[in-house]
Amino acid sequence: MTTVHEYDGAAVSFGGGVNSVALVVLLANEGWHGPILYAETGTGRLQTKPLSAILQLQRRTPEVAMPARMYLVNAHALDVIDTEAKAYLLGFIAADGYVSGDGLGFTLHQKDADILCQVKDVLGSTHPLRPIARDRLALDISSRPLAARLAELGLSGAKTTSVLPPVGISSELLPHWLRGYWDGDGWLTTRKRATGITPRVRVAGWSKPMMEFVQCLCSEYAGRHLTLGNYKGGWSVGMVGDSARRWIARVYLGATIGGQRKHALACELYGLPVRSLGQTISSGRRRKYRQLNAERDAEIMALHKAGWTHKAIGERFGISTSYAAEIARGEKGYGA
Repeated sequence: MTTVHEYDGAAVSFGGGVNSVALVVLLANEGWHGPILYAETGTGRLQTKPLSAILQLQRRTPEVAMPARMYLVNAHALDVIDTEAKAYLLGFIAADGYVSGDGLGFTLHQKDADILCQVKDVLGSTHPLRPIARDRLALDISSRPLAARLAELGLSGAKTTSVLPPVGISSELLPHWLRGYWDGDGWLTTRKRATGITPRVRVAGWSKPMMEFVQCLCSEYAGRHLTLGNYKGGWSVGMVGDSARRWIARVYLGATIGGQRKHALACELYGLPVRSLGQTISSGRRRKYRQLNAERDAEIMALHKAGWTHKAIGERFGISTSYAAEIARGEKGYGA
């Protein structure tokens, strides 16, 4: 029996008959991210160490694991895909999960441990995160009913090249499914320029039917037709600049679950302090980009007809030269 307390922001764990370091590791595996205060084996002295140091110590400590039957999971959590969290999880599994007849598993960089903790929350799982390499964590969830349900949803076996577009997900939840897929097989980079921050978004995959579906979704959310390109033996679809901004705002709209690393970059892109998921990034204004309205669009077109250069229009309204040109030609903005 484990008793867990909290003291000055640190987890305190004591238990009888179990190596205290291993006991603390089990606590960390259950989602604790802060420092850990534990009783040093054999001395009774209290020690405080960060989570990373505890995980390093575990590699030199005999592993303590519970029998599989002692771990819990809601095997019917995905029977109906009716919430944002479930849609996100299906997308993430399609991109970065592996499904066998016995259950579901993930292997991620330790920087993305927050995603695995959210996976556990959605599935009601008590299975631990296990360090398996210098910077990798694994989560293995044993449940044959869950594996069977995932197979019904087209997620089973060697799915890398054969996974199919999702079924049973409403159009309202597809942005969250896509965000999950992107967190598993995609990236976001930003580049600072004189006119502001330029984002680049890319989503990749090795199943052509799946990536053709992703291409259609991305084109809709980005507001322009996107092409499917080759990428390391598979396919990818990318967006840059304003199309990437529109896509990011759409997939994060109403988001309460997702990877914190990408979300932090998205907040930086919109000139916002890093917020927790659940506070939409699209509510803020972008750095050096004013939100245009119909009257300003009309004024831009009038100035263009009067002989103003695109550069001069961009400087007047605080937008890029290329974006000013697109509005002047009627390709962007409220009149497009």
